Amino acid sequence: MIAGAPIVVDGVSKRYETPSGPVAAVDRVSLTVRPGEFISLLGPSGCGKSTVLGMVGGLVRPDTGRILIDAEPISGPNPKKCRRLRGCTGSSEVARAYGHLERNIDARIGKHPVTIGPGA
Repeated sequence: MIAGAPIVVDGVSKRYETPSGPVAAVDRVSLTVRPGEFISLLGPSGCGKSTVLGMVGGLVRPDTGRILIDAEPISGPNPKKCRRLRGCTGSSEVARAYGHLERNIDARIGKHPVTIGPGA
């Protein structure tokens, strides 16, 4: 664990049972969010972004690994700890607010010019 890190995701994995067998939604993910940091989880549909956020929020229990907020383990929803998660949002909310998400991501990496204003 990193000292002073309010959010630590340490080797978490989550599998879901399906009719065709288990599917690994998240496999040994680790990340640390330090005070004042802003992070984004990017990836294609179905890669586990929402599952990771659900685990950090205590809504989804990881099969392995641990999640700490302010050095305390998260084992379920915790309103006191959730205030650390201000600003967490899924891509559908961002896409509705700012237009087509893929175009916005491409603009950030220089593939498309950024247009801001009415009709953008």
